[in-house]
Amino acid sequence: MARTILKVLDDFYDKDIKVGDKVSLFFYRVKILDMEYKNEYGTFIKCKVLPDKLWDEVLDNIDESSDSFEERLMNYDYEDESFDDLEDESSSASPNEYETKAKIQPHPNNPLEIVGTIHIPGYRNLLGGMGFYVKNIETEEIKGYSFGETSWLIQKYGATNAYAYGNLIDTIDELPSLDSQHWKVAAYTDTGELFAPLTDRAKLELKEGFKYAVESKTREYASQFSKNNNYRELDSNALEEVISAINTAKNIVILTGAGISTMSGIPDYRSTVESMWSRQPEYIDKLSENTFNEDPVLFWKHFYDLLKTTLHPIMPFQNHESLLAAMEGISPNDAHRFFRFLEKDLSKNISIITQNVDGLHNKAGNKDIIEFHGRIKECICPQCKKIYLMVDVLKENETPVCNCGEILRPNVVFFGDEVKSPESAEEKVKNADLILVAGTSLQVHPFNALLLSKRNDAKLLLLNNENTNYSQAFDVHLKGNVSTVCRYLRNEMANED
Repeated sequence: MARTILKVLDDFYDKDIKVGDKVSLFFYRVKILDMEYKNEYGTFIKCKVLPDKLWDEVLDNIDESSDSFEERLMNYDYEDESFDDLEDESSSASPNEYETKAKIQPHPNNPLEIVGTIHIPGYRNLLGGMGFYVKNIETEEIKGYSFGETSWLIQKYGATNAYAYGNLIDTIDELPSLDSQHWKVAAYTDTGELFAPLTDRAKLELKEGFKYAVESKTREYASQFSKNNNYRELDSNALEEVISAINTAKNIVILTGAGISTMSGIPDYRSTVESMWSRQPEYIDKLSENTFNEDPVLFWKHFYDLLKTTLHPIMPFQNHESLLAAMEGISPNDAHRFFRFLEKDLSKNISIITQNVDGLHNKAGNKDIIEFHGRIKECICPQCKKIYLMVDVLKENETPVCNCGEILRPNVVFFGDEVKSPESAEEKVKNADLILVAGTSLQVHPFNALLLSKRNDAKLLLLNNENTNYSQAFDVHLKGNVSTVCRYLRNEMANED
């Protein structure tokens, strides 16, 4: 007999569905039977599961041998309770047979009720995300638990609307399964507060979930910069010239700008500042050296707001936890990895001078890096010069303080300040026989003035989507998405004899 399931409209990619339609979901296909099926729990879309070989294989493989995310959580060693008394057997049983074998059947008199799955926007996990919100019916208390904790609770005490057996948690037939959007409850409210208290284990899983959510949002943000993302659109002659120049060079200096980090999903920090300056000049004035010295509390308030404004597109929630996750979660892209490849794999002498404050060249593994405008992921003590990671000291509505008692400052160049290591940067350019400019239009002074120090016989290459005011000065301009260009160059050079 065909199995019927319940869904909600948000479970379907195509919202324009009607009775009789056959629709593909993640592992299976369904036929829409009723768009407004009502029961005591609400109004749902009733569907018939169509025969599907792939779905049958999925059911056959729900067992302990799988290393899915949820099952790994089940292996958590709880201090107060254990899973020793739970049955440990694999089965190819259907979902209804699992319910029959559950230790405690769903029943209205059971003390627990699943309220929803802990959800982070951008994080997709089919079987419950980071865990579940469970309600104690007697006390009315709602608390967030990890997958493993929830499974143990339901198997030990029972729930009104769900059952647990082995590595499976599922709902009663009168409700959608737990992969449905029906169950998703945002971990934080619109005001940035937790929806409900979390266990320590659930907090760890939430933090891990933030990483995946930020990765997802950075990919989404980066996708809008993916023009010229096709190898075939690249100039083959220019590619050959770039490869030849790199192969023959002894000392390579690479000048990079914001364009190199857009494919990591990073909004441009300085562009954000300039945009805010045009809209609220008095606001940006508070981010000066004078404000830091005279009123560091006011300075840090505005700096914190600047961070949130800059990273807003990749933050799952607009709260402190999301801000920290965004700062930690950004990763190098193919461009950063290409420069590491030149240094580590091809043993090239590489020096990088960057306008960027994201620290991704360092994260990628290059060693000789001059960060002209500093590194936004760090704080420095003006007194003892000790450096801290920003995520370790940044607090909302608090001013970070060094162990020596001095107020910390961001390790970035304030607008109007001197850049870092200009003489060293000029010296590196002067000694280079190849200068590669990537992801910058060279409009910022004194960064663009570095080219004045180059030797007459040094090759000058440009990797950038757009022309610059200095385009005619370059021996080769390879137009294209910088990350795509660098991925192609790495593949070609790695395959050379």
